[in-house]
Amino acid sequence: MTAPWTPVDLPDAVRAVAARDALAVAALDDGRLARSDDGGATWSAGPSALASLSAGLLHLDNAVLAGTARGVVRVAAARAWAPVPPAPLGVVVTALAGRGAVTIAGTARSGVFRSADGGIAWEAAGRGLPLDGERLRIFAASAGRGGLVVAHALGVSRSTDGGRSWSTAGVGLPLQVPGVTLAAAGDALYAAVGGRLYRAVPGGGPVLVWAEVYDGVAAARPLHLLGGAAGALYGAADGPPALVVSADGGATWADVGGRLPMVPVGLARTRRWLLALGAEGVLWRARRSAPAQRPPADLALDVEAASADVGLVARFALGAAAPVRLVVCDALDQEVACLADRAFAAGPHLARLPGGALAPGLYRLRLQAGSLSRAVPFVLLG
Repeated sequence: MTAPWTPVDLPDAVRAVAARDALAVAALDDGRLARSDDGGATWSAGPSALASLSAGLLHLDNAVLAGTARGVVRVAAARAWAPVPPAPLGVVVTALAGRGAVTIAGTARSGVFRSADGGIAWEAAGRGLPLDGERLRIFAASAGRGGLVVAHALGVSRSTDGGRSWSTAGVGLPLQVPGVTLAAAGDALYAAVGGRLYRAVPGGGPVLVWAEVYDGVAAARPLHLLGGAAGALYGAADGPPALVVSADGGATWADVGGRLPMVPVGLARTRRWLLALGAEGVLWRARRSAPAQRPPADLALDVEAASADVGLVARFALGAAAPVRLVVCDALDQEVACLADRAFAAGPHLARLPGGALAPGLYRLRLQAGSLSRAVPFVLLG
């Protein structure tokens, strides 16, 4: 279990927090950037470097980027923090995300910019965005193995070439895009809209298709996303307020470290500690542990292939022998096909549905094995 939360002692209110490996950084309300090498126990603040913070912090390998009302500020990650001149954007930055050598900055009225050198040089990256990014407001951005994703005033777009070009990626999401939060965990991309969680389903080709995996409204715990990592997805939930984590792709959630006195608006993870930021500027700290999760062999389910000509190929694994029912449900959650309905031994198994059995569209594969169940969305391509 994660240890309970304790408040962090800092000289001023915190506006944003970020971390990488053992190092954590916090942007203070007075413009200073504080750093901690011990998981947030002690902090040292450098000279005033930030003003008009508008998009939080992004911690890269050798620098920290801050989104401000005048562009991106880059701070070299040496022990003595030395700010460098702002990147030549000159616009209000609303979102930052990065993976590998590529970083993107979303803006309030100028679409997306990209950098391939750790935030030193930037270029406009609007090809494929609505209006080519001109006068386009970006609300959120995320980066993962599935690509770069931005939510904007006209929907959601994804790039698989480091931000050089974009394609429509919002099929299946509600139209409440201004309230969307995005996160990547492993190969999967997630979006929380209106308290509900959606996952980009496999097999969608260049256009992402999303399917709902968790209804936070029905569960009386509306959810927004705070980040993800391999094997874990983090979010903030109301009723009562808590930092929550999911180890099964967002289907179920558990509180981390007991209840917080507020709904967190920011999260950073060092190797051993979690840092949660409240809207009032107080930073909270708890020792992290691996998210509690069922061993994969207990019940695993995945879609290996799904197309009109090949059909559906599904893999599942059982930790113990059990009666199994494996079915396909349509978008209305009505059962439309059955792949298996008998007892299976422990271990991995393969099930197939021949081509032509289903029309192209969005479906959910549902596995019931004894008292355990699992479901994954998928797209059957034409």
